[in-house]
Amino acid sequence: MELLSVDVGESAQDAGVVLFRLKGHLDAQTVRTLEGRFEQQIRTAHVRWVVDLGALEYISSAGLGSFIGIVSDVRSRGGDIFFVGLTPKIEKIFKVLGFMRIFKLFKSEAEAVLAFKGA
Repeated sequence: MELLSVDVGESAQDAGVVLFRLKGHLDAQTVRTLEGRFEQQIRTAHVRWVVDLGALEYISSAGLGSFIGIVSDVRSRGGDIFFVGLTPKIEKIFKVLGFMRIFKLFKSEAEAVLAFKGA
């Protein structure tokens, strides 16, 4: 099983937006890596996040739970979490679980950043 890689940096579209690029498997064994990156950004008051799932091969309920667990904290601080690059498999999981009602999905980083500017 491939581990999870989480690349965190500023969006090329807007320095005020944090871009998370996930690659590999997000599950009960790797979710702590992602949650640690989330906590770092919360501590530095960076709460406008774009999460790119284009290279994510697998997500478990624990991985999905990490997004649910942090979204209210991010939103209470004036931010949000937008998703881009969902593969058809991951998008299907989001739809089946009703994540489309909780989170906004975009085709590209540029579209997600633009949505922050309009918010």
